[in-house]
Amino acid sequence: MKILLFGVSCVGKSTVGEILAKKLGYKYFDLDDEVKKYFNTTIDNFVNTGWLYDRDMKRGEVLRNIIHHNDDLVLAVTPVYYITGIKRYIQSPDFLRIELYDSPENIFERIIYTDENDEVYDNEEYKQSHRKELIREIKKDITCYGAKYKSIGMSGRFNINGDSAEAAADRLITEYNLKEGFRLNIVINTDNIKGLDQ
Repeated sequence: MKILLFGVSCVGKSTVGEILAKKLGYKYFDLDDEVKKYFNTTIDNFVNTGWLYDRDMKRGEVLRNIIHHNDDLVLAVTPVYYITGIKRYIQSPDFLRIELYDSPENIFERIIYTDENDEVYDNEEYKQSHRKELIREIKKDITCYGAKYKSIGMSGRFNINGDSAEAAADRLITEYNLKEGFRLNIVINTDNIKGLDQ
């Protein structure tokens, strides 16, 4: 079973995804971390090199490699603008594609900053002094990426609703009836298939 978690930056994909994978006994992958390993770079260097389209195609290459070589997994998917870079790899009906979302205010509270070496550092003063602008940018991202995710064909949207990562993972398990060793049952609608009952 492949569970792919989508959503804007700082919505909680990585934290929730890691906890969810542990609870299910699945492997966990974070697309940003895998990109760093695959291209032997930092995320800061990666996102500041070349064109966005090229970066998204590279992300697609890494994603394809992950899902091709692993069965039961949870993957936190970096926001991808050029969705064609990943769309063709994740259309299988046995993939559970979930968009995580939350209010812009809750996402704002989760914002973290990293330096050129991807080390987290505290910048609370800057964050609070730019609250309005940052929330405005989060709203734009929610609208923009929400439309992109819709084009993929999500299995569902899941509201984090300000919950802790642990509580959100537990709710995901309940809402999607997940359990260790879970396999997605594929139901085929045979009403429009000719000759099936002849």
